[in-house]
Amino acid sequence: MEPGELLTTLGARLVGGVVLVALPLIGYVVANTIWHVHNLMFFHRVTLLSKLAMVTGLLLGIGVIAAADFRPSLDINDIVANGGMWDVSWRRFLTDIADPGLYGYEPLWQKLTAANLPGLWVIYGVGVSAAVIACATATIAMLRGEEFLIGIVAMLYEVLVMQALAMYLIMLFAYTLCTFNFWTALLALLVLQYYRYVNRSASH
Repeated sequence: MEPGELLTTLGARLVGGVVLVALPLIGYVVANTIWHVHNLMFFHRVTLLSKLAMVTGLLLGIGVIAAADFRPSLDINDIVANGGMWDVSWRRFLTDIADPGLYGYEPLWQKLTAANLPGLWVIYGVGVSAAVIACATATIAMLRGEEFLIGIVAMLYEVLVMQALAMYLIMLFAYTLCTFNFWTALLALLVLQYYRYVNRSASH
């Protein structure tokens, strides 16, 4: 790889890395700003409701990604394979892989209602069902009147935010593992160039 090509590739990777890390941080700031709206602040003061919504969203995000039938394989060998489905530009990663809006609940529902469900999926199904029921029960039991209606919206909002965050971070983790191959190759190239330089200096 020529120095100019290396710098171009390195620059693109750095820009992509900054963007990919910045997106969830920006999302957190936006979500946190919304939570400080006066009519919603009571929801986060009720710790149980907030924690249940958070856990439910995380579980749903994990399940939706695990059940998705068109995403790139999460097998470690496929993730680190050169030229594989994860070996794409950061722009394509954002639009074709990491966008939570690409993934629906139907594959997850089909997985959970399939005959001869694997043991791990049985455990997951029990866990996510318990979390959803706990969210609904806690909201009904702890909120009344106007706060109940606002609480339903707030609960759904936090579940969706945490679900999207979980999905994005899972995908970003896999993409980061794939990208490490580039940094490993870069390090090897730098070491090789160093030894070439040392050998040339020694020969003179």
